[in-house]
Amino acid sequence: MIPRPEYPRPQFRRAEWLCLNGTWDFAFDDQDVGLAEGWAERFPAAVPPGQIVVPFAYQSRLSGIGDRSVHPVVWYRRAIQVPAAWHSRRLLLHFGAADFRADVWLNGRHLGSHEGGYTPFTFDVSAAVGTEENALVIRCEDQPTDEQPRGKQDGESHRPYQFTATTGIWQTVWLEPVGAAGDPTGSYLDSCRVVPDLAGGGFRLTPQVDGSATGMRLEARARFDGRPVGSTELSSDDLATTDGGILVPLAERHFWSPDDPNLYDLELTLRDAGGGVLDSVTAYAGLREVTIRGAEILLNGEPIYQRQVLDQGHWPDGIYTASSDDALRADVEWTKRLGFNGARKHQKVEDPRWLYWCDRLGLLVWVEMASNYEDAPRAREWLRREWRDVVRRDANHPCVVAWVPFNETWGVRQLLTDTSQQGHVAAVVADTRAIDPMRPVVDNSGWTHVDTDIADSHNYEPAASLFLEAWRRFRHGDGPERDHILRSWDGHHLGRKWYGAGYGQPLFAEGRAYTGQPIMITEWGGFFLAGWGDVAPILQERRGVEPDAAAFLARYREMVEAFDSVPELMGDCWTQLTDIEDEPNGLLTEDRRPKVDPEAIRAINLARYGRTG
Repeated sequence: MIPRPEYPRPQFRRAEWLCLNGTWDFAFDDQDVGLAEGWAERFPAAVPPGQIVVPFAYQSRLSGIGDRSVHPVVWYRRAIQVPAAWHSRRLLLHFGAADFRADVWLNGRHLGSHEGGYTPFTFDVSAAVGTEENALVIRCEDQPTDEQPRGKQDGESHRPYQFTATTGIWQTVWLEPVGAAGDPTGSYLDSCRVVPDLAGGGFRLTPQVDGSATGMRLEARARFDGRPVGSTELSSDDLATTDGGILVPLAERHFWSPDDPNLYDLELTLRDAGGGVLDSVTAYAGLREVTIRGAEILLNGEPIYQRQVLDQGHWPDGIYTASSDDALRADVEWTKRLGFNGARKHQKVEDPRWLYWCDRLGLLVWVEMASNYEDAPRAREWLRREWRDVVRRDANHPCVVAWVPFNETWGVRQLLTDTSQQGHVAAVVADTRAIDPMRPVVDNSGWTHVDTDIADSHNYEPAASLFLEAWRRFRHGDGPERDHILRSWDGHHLGRKWYGAGYGQPLFAEGRAYTGQPIMITEWGGFFLAGWGDVAPILQERRGVEPDAAAFLARYREMVEAFDSVPELMGDCWTQLTDIEDEPNGLLTEDRRPKVDPEAIRAINLARYGRTG
């Protein structure tokens, strides 16, 4: 049985494809001798562990290995038999994600390299593939350094509250034919940006075509619930000049929201001058708009309160990779069942299939880049380049309502005063807005903002009264005092000290100030229920352990009611959805069992904003 057999790119689907998941030959290369010894052409037969189940990282149980020690260089090999009908067409080899650097060979020919552990990459293998059995070899290098964007994967510094790392392939690998048989140009639809245009009453398409067939045209058709509701046709000239997008007007308008996650099906057909089909892709889109109006966040023109949960996308059997598409769907369903209308995906760029279920079931998502931990030229380059790819990959998903390139000054520890680091953060924010001007950008979630559309704070107050006192001081403060009130890390703003760290970080960096943006508390709580795992002493001190479910629910209710009593607050985010290794503060266990009555949590969460679908 092939693991993870579903088509991995739900917003850009082709009917013909070949899933390459399953058992591969696999070898550790701890001495890094594989390149010198020519493993790309002569894969070693006697180097352990011998085999692996792709797309699961070797650290996971589902890989068939389950070795959680560090092996920075690993090699993969498998044989591929290409269907005979595909030999006259262009062939693309796709990788959903491989951490961190991947080099790929086919039949001994080096196809290229990719750096970045969270973004997809593709090689055109048409010139390298043979009619008989083909040998595909991948070398992955994942050094446990602080320069790589790796989020909360454990590195060489072994910080607390980090988790087992993921090395190598961790999303689906697949092969698909594109272009028409006999077309010497091999023209095909490479991508298509889809932007909802509420004012125009439809979707704006910006397609990218690879190939040079003359007289090409693109037909775009929209359906809702199976009914044709819109169409347009783009000529060759249109395809060359679609910077502003071509409108597909809709006869019926059905907005997307968490309560009503309406989706339109799209059919994109690329034809040659004679009307023959060069390429055909199916997609979907949601008609919705996220805007900022003063201190409010609007969805489709109406203020929306975001009651989020922190979701780190971690499974005990697969680590970064869910065992099945059903497991990804179940996490979204649990989030909705618990009464949340949003998730802040924390320190991980998630599998697109999870975003698909958020689109389909109705869940607002903040997409957050996995941080690096050291500020160096190479670290900046890696993060900035990969983040641009993340935004491009996920920009079509209606569920995505905010971009978060940095978190808690990780990788930019001197952001408060260092103008170079401030310039780096501002440049990444500018990159984000250039690619997608349609969504808010949260520059550095938690504190020390430089250029942000939402002023969010991570606030682990142990009691609602302390939060409300802090909010009173913020509301009535002015000038510099106000900018330094809503601080982070367990009440620093009230003058208490943790770790001897003084008074914490201000809400804004030096030289920057709060200018009336919407405010959200995007991490809070994190307290524990006794009997569900060992809690580190420092966390017991900072957040507390409740003796039973009744006490846990009472404290949870007290905090939510405090948030709900503040009309200016536009959202909050409980930490967190599930337990993960040494963080037993989830509403669910690692294997997704609820610790307290889900309906009780749901009732508390829904008191302010109503249903979630």
